[in-house]
Amino acid sequence: MRADMKRSLSIVAACILSASCGSDPPSTNPGVDAAADASPDASDTSDASGDAGSEVVPTDAPGSTCATGGAGITTRPVTTAGSFSTAGGDQSATLTIGGLAREVFTYLPAKRPANPPLLIALHGTGSGTDVGQGMDMGQRFEAMADAHGVAIAGPESRVQPQGDWDQHDGGEKYWETMPRDDPSRGCDPNRNPDLILLRAIIQEAKKTWNVDPKRIFLIGFSNGAFFSLRAAVAMRDQIASFTEMSGGLVTCDNTNSCSFGGTSTTCAGLASEADYCKCPVGGASEKPITLPTSGRMPAGNLTHGNQDFTVTVAYTCALAARMTALGHTVQVSIRAGADHAIPDFVAPSAYEPLWTFFDTHRLP
Repeated sequence: MRADMKRSLSIVAACILSASCGSDPPSTNPGVDAAADASPDASDTSDASGDAGSEVVPTDAPGSTCATGGAGITTRPVTTAGSFSTAGGDQSATLTIGGLAREVFTYLPAKRPANPPLLIALHGTGSGTDVGQGMDMGQRFEAMADAHGVAIAGPESRVQPQGDWDQHDGGEKYWETMPRDDPSRGCDPNRNPDLILLRAIIQEAKKTWNVDPKRIFLIGFSNGAFFSLRAAVAMRDQIASFTEMSGGLVTCDNTNSCSFGGTSTTCAGLASEADYCKCPVGGASEKPITLPTSGRMPAGNLTHGNQDFTVTVAYTCALAARMTALGHTVQVSIRAGADHAIPDFVAPSAYEPLWTFFDTHRLP
């Protein structure tokens, strides 16, 4: 069994984030409107999905491929029931998509521009009974939100019936990236229920909060970090940039194929240390998603502790190397002595570099 309960959620006292899916078939998904080519801001809040308590996972017609990492998504709206609050502060919302009720924590700062940026915060793995993970994750960025007028959405993942490459067992809560029963579904934003949820969040945030479509950002920890990369690639026509904490690119069989910790605070230095991971480089075995070899890729901001023995820092270095080799924008921060932990973003010295990265890397 593996859960990010085991991946310590201890707080690192300081963090410096410094520089340097295929065809689009007509939808048969009750959560995706059949009106293709609609405006990105169009929305349909009618509940066409039936009983919200039923466990109907929204899916679309098959046919997409992960071979090139995704080719951007359709702009047709997702049909949902439920909405976000316009009240400030901590709030909760339920978006029902294809009969599946999804919980989303939201935060609106009291002072914000007319079209605020949106940060979607993605938590790590939990047990099947964990609740409030989206809230816990979202609240970590409220200081930054208050300082810069950022709207926050912290969605809750689902209990998954089966395990996957990222160490998980069935019955745990985690984000779907590459399911064993249908790996190609993972990168398809018309079929992956969690990518559909992100689309619904963006749609609702545009409608209710008038968020800036050029400033939609992702941040994730551990399994949430892997999912942030998955979503940034699969939805790269909507995601401006992303930050990964303790994630990376896995070319071994699964996440726990390698357990390495080092002392260096650079990827070059770590690679020279004994027992550094020797996973295959590049190719179709890339997980959580194959990176695009051409076209736009959202800029990535990667941070990892060099003493993380749950998800090795070598995976972050592998992602940085691959993005660099493909000509994509990436910056890396290796935290000395840090284990599998979420950095503290309360102090301005911690969140200002994070915000600078996001604000600098907008959609064109």
